[in-house]
Formats: sequence, C-alpha cells, structure tokens
Amino acid sequence: MAHLSIQEPGHPRRRFELPEHPVVLGRESGCDLVLAEPAASRRHAQITRAGQQYEIEDLNSSNGTRVNGCGVTRATLSDGDVISIHERRSSLTPA
Repeated sequence: MAHLSIQEPGHPRRRFELPEHPVVLGRESGCDLVLAEPAASRRHAQITRAGQQYEIEDLNSSNGTRVNGCGVTRATLSDGDVISIHERRSSLTPA
C-alpha cells in the first residue's frame, strides 16, 4: 500500500497510509491528514487514487503546493516525489 512520509519542522517524522478514497490534507481538524504546518491552508490539497497512480490537487490554498520544487495545481505523483507546502521544509513523500 502507498504511504506518505511526513516531516514537519519541530515534529517527529510520521507515516500515513494512503487509502482508496480521496485524502484531504490541511490544518482543519476535519481533514483526513491534519498538518501542523502554519503555511498550510485549512483545506490545502487533496490526494486521489487514479488507477494505479496517485494525483495531488491544490485546493486553492493560500501558499500553494509544490511537487519536487515546482508549483502545481494538479500533478501525478511518483515514488520519491517530495510534496511541499509553499517554500517551507515540510514534506510529504509518497513511497
């Protein structure tokens, strides 16, 4: 099963298994994956399974979503990609 390795400044690394259904990530407590990162919007981005791959879509966040350093509105994810919230060092790595 695919997962994200999550590293936020000041917090220990954690692992999040990606389920079959879409996952919303952000600061809001109702998100599937809650981020402590202040640069994250309440509902920042969504990761969706598309066949055998996963896609990330920015949900009109204030600070943007980056994959491997490039700003994206939607992107297909690959093993080892680094998802960043704005320019901070928080990262989510699909594996």
